[in-house]
Amino acid sequence: MDRNLGASQFAINSTDVAAYGDLYQWGRAADGHQIRTSGTTAILSNSNTPGHGDFITNGSAHTTGVVQKTTIYGRV
Repeated sequence: MDRNLGASQFAINSTDVAAYGDLYQWGRAADGHQIRTSGTTAILSNSNTPGHGDFITNGSAHTTGVVQKTTIYGRV
């Protein structure tokens, strides 16, 4: 593999935006949210299928976008 998922080319340098690729949220299918130009929302979802293609930020670029449940991954 010579490039990131969704990148249109391999990186020429560290600022080559065509090589950055897509931004996926953990457990979420490709519904359009992964495209760098997709819309964003701060509203968390109760599932991995929120019914829209917006990237869920909730004020942080590191959120999964899904409200954590006590049973997910055995965590409390």
